[in-house]
Amino acid sequence: MHIKTLPNAIELEKIVIGAMFMDIDAIGKVFEILEPDDFYLEQHKRICQVIHDLYEKGRPIDMMIVMEELKKQGILELAGGSAYFGELAESAVSSANVEHYAEIIKEKSILREIINSANTMIENAYKEKFEIEELLDRAESSIFKIRRKGKMRDVKRIKEYLPEIFNIIDKRHKERTVITGIPSGFARLDDCTAGFQNGEMIVIAGRPSTGKTALALNIATHIALEKEIPVLFFSLEMHYEQLLYRMISSESGVSSSSIRTGFFKDEQFKDISLAIARLNKAPIWIDSTPGISAFEFRAKARRMKEEENIGIVFVDYLQLVSGPKSENRTQEVSYISRAIKGLAMELNIPVIAISQLSRAPKDKITKKGEEPEPVLSDLRESGQIEQDADVVVLLHRERGEEEKESDIVKIKVNIAKNRNGPVDRFELAFIKNILKFREIAELKGE
Repeated sequence: MHIKTLPNAIELEKIVIGAMFMDIDAIGKVFEILEPDDFYLEQHKRICQVIHDLYEKGRPIDMMIVMEELKKQGILELAGGSAYFGELAESAVSSANVEHYAEIIKEKSILREIINSANTMIENAYKEKFEIEELLDRAESSIFKIRRKGKMRDVKRIKEYLPEIFNIIDKRHKERTVITGIPSGFARLDDCTAGFQNGEMIVIAGRPSTGKTALALNIATHIALEKEIPVLFFSLEMHYEQLLYRMISSESGVSSSSIRTGFFKDEQFKDISLAIARLNKAPIWIDSTPGISAFEFRAKARRMKEEENIGIVFVDYLQLVSGPKSENRTQEVSYISRAIKGLAMELNIPVIAISQLSRAPKDKITKKGEEPEPVLSDLRESGQIEQDADVVVLLHRERGEEEKESDIVKIKVNIAKNRNGPVDRFELAFIKNILKFREIAELKGE
């Protein structure tokens, strides 16, 4: 059987290495595009690793210095020996096109990764040791990592991060803004979190009928309309039609029940039309697949990040995501929680997960039937959610507020966990008929 050679550009690799021996500026250009492991031949990888290390240390570089360093490390023969360096010297040409050559070498490296990844997928499929969902997730994850190859290295020395961090600090110092992440639109929440930060998992939790989905939709709409940041909203509890009725109601000020039934005044039709026109421009994508698996929502989020550059993901709600078969529900929810946190870090965007809270034990319920304010330990079915979350927002509506006939009720908001900032307690006004949260101070000023 004929064995095909993996894609490579050996002659260009020789030219690029020769150019780096001749021109120190070529080294910087090459290593902005390539890593030593991108080279095909093992001896080229070893030579380039030494060049890279010397360059990082600010040491002088030429062919003799590199040979001496390889000899010192005892790997000169593994790098081809002295005779091979003579070949490299003969390959040296002008460094004028070195970036173009480096791009070609990079392409060949990516092609090899695709082939190796595909072979692994084929082998795993034949072995049948993974469930189909996990196999698909592994395949999608592998391709996603290859797509990002060259944009990000898995392991970096901190000195490679520090210039970027310095620029961020300098920018924030000049702007002097409290909000460094994606703002929610609610002042007290943003004061604590400085906005939703990249790589963070934010949990909005509450018992039934505390406005969890409404708050998430209000935040998602604000982010998309006011900040023009693309939003991906996974709705596992409601069909997209119900979500859109809610969004139109919040934007138009016309009650959601009137919109659903059509019993609204003729003059309100203009408000509804204007709200729809505004929402039509909103970069919001909704997926209402019922019982979506952790594998599937991660795969869809990766694809949307690549295709639409989504800036934030919402999952409503966490306990409705299905995980792999486990011995018990706690293990399954723990897996889902870790998958959500992992997605936030992988895509480097915030992920907001809505979570149900357990009902209070009977001995904690008062004679009036009031449940106590929720605490972190009430996060339903798994303590892993509390561990994974960077921010946990607990919502609570007191019994007296539930029984009010008024359309406006107060919802207690408890930022019970904030890994990188302070915690806080405050209240928001919830306008029930239009499913909209407002700052209490705003309503008083109207």
